[in-house]
Amino acid sequence: LAYVEWFSAFSPLPDTHSGLYKVRRLVSDGERQVSIVPVSLISRSAHLLPKWGGAVPAEWTSLEVLDTCATFFLNVFKDMYTYFNVG
Repeated sequence: LAYVEWFSAFSPLPDTHSGLYKVRRLVSDGERQVSIVPVSLISRSAHLLPKWGGAVPAEWTSLEVLDTCATFFLNVFKDMYTYFNVG
């Protein structure tokens, strides 16, 4: 079994500066949308890059940035499959 956090669908158009699509963590009533799913249902991982404006917040660390940031870019350069099917 795997713990999965759910994110929004891709933004309709890629970001004008990076060319990457944005996603947001799905939250309902202040709670993250999560599931426990069989590993056999997972077809691939996603590489998310935190989105921020200006300087990177000093309080972000590699241990907690996924918990702190609400908006991410999907890294379509992760592998050829992602690049050709999403990018």
